[in-house]
Amino acid sequence: MAQPLDKGLSEHIEFLAGRFKGIENALVNKYEWDELSADSVWAFGPHNVGTNMLVDFSLGFETDKQRLGQVKNSIVQGFQWATREGPLCEEPI
Repeated sequence: MAQPLDKGLSEHIEFLAGRFKGIENALVNKYEWDELSADSVWAFGPHNVGTNMLVDFSLGFETDKQRLGQVKNSIVQGFQWATREGPLCEEPI
């Protein structure tokens, strides 16, 4: 599922330059995300510093989290590739 980021969040992500440390607190306190969602940020893209965010919204009772963890790197790589190359014109998203 794709949806726009909260107002001001993309600027905050650019300020952090892809560092995960500090984003969880900002998501919970400033943007009113719940702690579980804020803790589920997997990646920023493209190149781990962009303003696109990959978040694991899967639920433990619906998804085998251990198996999901085994393919997490592949999912993140696919996300990085998609945000780097774009859907049509090989332009970053």
